[in-house]
Amino acid sequence: MFRFLKANFQAFGRHWSVYVLLVVSINLVLTSLIVPGLTWGVNRLLVVNGIGYLTYTNFVSVLTKHPLVLISLVLLVLLICGLVYIQMAFLFRQIKRIQEQTPASQWQLLKQSGHDLLTLKPLTMLIMIGYFLLILPFGQIIFKSILLNKVTIPAFIIQDMWTTPKIWGPIILVYTLALILSIRLITFLPETIFNKKLSTTRLLQKCWQTTRGRFWRLLIKVGVLAIAITLVGVLSQLLFFNLQRYYDQNLPHYALLLAILNLFILEIISQILLAMSIVMILQLILKQAGYLVPSETRVKVILKQRSLRIRMRQGAAMLLLILVAAGVALYDYAYLEGAMDNRPALISHRGVDDGNGVQNTIPALQKTAREKPDYVEMDIQETKDHQFVVMHDNNLEELTGVNRTVHELTLAELTALTVRENGYSAKIPSFDQYLTAAEKAHQ
Repeated sequence: MFRFLKANFQAFGRHWSVYVLLVVSINLVLTSLIVPGLTWGVNRLLVVNGIGYLTYTNFVSVLTKHPLVLISLVLLVLLICGLVYIQMAFLFRQIKRIQEQTPASQWQLLKQSGHDLLTLKPLTMLIMIGYFLLILPFGQIIFKSILLNKVTIPAFIIQDMWTTPKIWGPIILVYTLALILSIRLITFLPETIFNKKLSTTRLLQKCWQTTRGRFWRLLIKVGVLAIAITLVGVLSQLLFFNLQRYYDQNLPHYALLLAILNLFILEIISQILLAMSIVMILQLILKQAGYLVPSETRVKVILKQRSLRIRMRQGAAMLLLILVAAGVALYDYAYLEGAMDNRPALISHRGVDDGNGVQNTIPALQKTAREKPDYVEMDIQETKDHQFVVMHDNNLEELTGVNRTVHELTLAELTALTVRENGYSAKIPSFDQYLTAAEKAHQ
């Protein structure tokens, strides 16, 4: 496995400047043009139709009252899947071209990638959409697509699902099937790009046969690549975090300037690691599909012949990284200095500040309000008699020692209980009591 990692890092390092230029440029276009455009379109669609928000709680209402809105949102999801396919086709073609050193212009490859989408058979296109939706839980590991990450289930819904033990079995089963299929069909995209003559059925059969007996090997390889790159990123962040802590304690007059410098360096590292992660995973998929067989001898000859061009690309890659990192650093500086309209909002999580009381209780709220935060965040749950208390945990055992859920007790029973945390104790407040205390504290 060490040899596998070494080979992949070397393959990336040989053409690092081209890959960095490629990935950073694509992400800049996506984050500055495509994603804002799609976000604006969704917001306008909801505003025009008088819909304040869209989630699973009002889905049926929107479906019955605004069917055209849902149709439009479905079309938007299809558009995102199409753009993701073009992005992936472009990256696959670029990696293949770079590794095999075949001539092709960027515009030519982009047109070919768009043509790849338009020439998909209807059934293959349908399966492609299903494949993207299938790998959503693992999309950040396999493809790291900014667009694909926009089509996801909100984290709070996933968290809420995991708090219901009755559906743990189905959730685990769905995740397991998604993992198995995402690995067994890992060559699906390159096959649709480079092997258009195959029928949809034959294409799926070939993908299944290609990964037969290699599931665990592929899973370990993908996992090792993801873990190795993540580890490098985490170690980098820990290093600069500890450096900044030293600066804050020993060089307070220069701490802000050094913080901006640290963020600048970390942004360069993160962009390189992002390019490395995307390229290595897609390169692994291409090799597994049999579409990437670079000639080492040819690469060495070309490297000697094009040393000037390579140095120019390396310079361009470093310049792009510096510009991106500098832009982020300037934004961070303006943000931290309060020079922007959207200054940081101070929000007290669960109404406490540095362990000054028990979460979601009135004494903690009163102490925290003296610090004048912009907002105090609290959690509300419904009681057995359909009243409301301020409480985060569904089960009361951790804070009260009572192994019951909030929904099993009445308001009177809950407000009689004592919660303990951080060396403090207090009664569970009702929602009305908590709001009254907040108003008195001018919070």
